[in-house]
Amino acid sequence: MFTGAALIGLGILAIGLQLVVEIMDGALSRAPTSQSIAVSPNNLAAGTRFVGLELIIVGALLEIVGYLATKPWKAQSDQE
Repeated sequence: MFTGAALIGLGILAIGLQLVVEIMDGALSRAPTSQSIAVSPNNLAAGTRFVGLELIIVGALLEIVGYLATKPWKAQSDQE
């Protein structure tokens, strides 16, 4: 579960650094808007220009899987 937390932290740091660089460079106003979402019955796709957002999503998924794998509710039912 530490890996998921580390990825979330790195994602937040990457987004912050990217925003700082874009603001200092003045690129925020002329940045390409590559955010997109496509949803259909056979296809789900999302895109963003922030790489850190992808790190946060992967980290969050790892946290969820790690939490579910530990089964804290099972430990409570065994003690009863």
